[in-house]
Amino acid sequence: MAQRRSSEDVDLEMEGLLEEQVAWTRSPNVSSPSWKISTASTPLRVFALAGIVFLLGIAVMGVSSLGGSIGKTGRIYMRDGGIGEEGIGSAIQRFKESIVLSQALDSHLILTDRPSEHGYSTSDILNRRYLDAAKNVDLSRACNLGDYLPWHRRDELAHGWCAHGPADDPSQVEIAELARQMQHCTVILDARRDEVHEDMNGCLHSWLRDRIGGIPRRSWNARRVTVGVHIRWGDAAGQFRGSISIENINRLLRDIRNKFGSGNVDVSLVMEQHDVAILRQIDTPKYRLVDSGDSLADMKRLADNNIMLVAESSYAATAHLLAPPGLTIGQIEHPKYDNTTAFGRDFVSLERYTPAWLDKVESLVQGRLLS
Repeated sequence: MAQRRSSEDVDLEMEGLLEEQVAWTRSPNVSSPSWKISTASTPLRVFALAGIVFLLGIAVMGVSSLGGSIGKTGRIYMRDGGIGEEGIGSAIQRFKESIVLSQALDSHLILTDRPSEHGYSTSDILNRRYLDAAKNVDLSRACNLGDYLPWHRRDELAHGWCAHGPADDPSQVEIAELARQMQHCTVILDARRDEVHEDMNGCLHSWLRDRIGGIPRRSWNARRVTVGVHIRWGDAAGQFRGSISIENINRLLRDIRNKFGSGNVDVSLVMEQHDVAILRQIDTPKYRLVDSGDSLADMKRLADNNIMLVAESSYAATAHLLAPPGLTIGQIEHPKYDNTTAFGRDFVSLERYTPAWLDKVESLVQGRLLS
């Protein structure tokens, strides 16, 4: 049995993801990583959540008996199942109401475990920062959200809070009343199922950066202009469903080289289980192929670019939310990117794009690259 890693080990691993270097290549590597499809766990119900809380309670009581009381760090919002078994980007589409409502109720969201078909646990990645908070919360007053918030009201309430924020939300009175009724609850159990929302990403910036870590703004005095191109996993057969088309990739890369000079542009092609036939069609003198087998690390490598070229993939949309100041160009008019210009990162759809948008990047890159 593999030895369980400490939280410090996990944190160090996460911090080091971007430090790994990927070699430059002029032609794609023909070897592709193989994936083992994880068997999905059976969805849990409210009684299962109650059992988890009970077991956690026993653990906390055991620690308390060793001396002194445990300090309270806030309330826990535990979401059961329904988060999807896809990659981390697609899974996030399935619990946005819980993200919004947990913030509105001033609580730390914890997800029940759900392995991804990509070989990792989305819930483990998103929970790990607040596991200590879960240990330290008072577990004696667990409440079922459904007893306080009718199912038919939660969608409108979440969208209202997301669209307007806590200060001027027209549903603020209802949210305030809900918070008042649940003020005694230290654990909130949410058994919502079958939730899929492709909008509301504009409300996830701070939450995702807190859970995964945003890409910090770095000094660009001596940096070249970097471009991250995302080609969606699953589009390798040539039928692009979530990827920017080859034609548009090549057109935008020409615009970028014309703006900054071909020798000043570094291109990274991010494609899980990459397809050689597709990559050969990309019109660029050289590029860095990003396909390390670590989906989260590669997402951060995609995000860590001055310019990103994307389409409707949820993976790319999540990378955009983590990205530093710069520009994301999307072959899409889609609610995934509504209100997602923040933290110095602009989004422009291909329909509205002109080469003048690249002036934004030029103004961010210090030390003129143009001769």
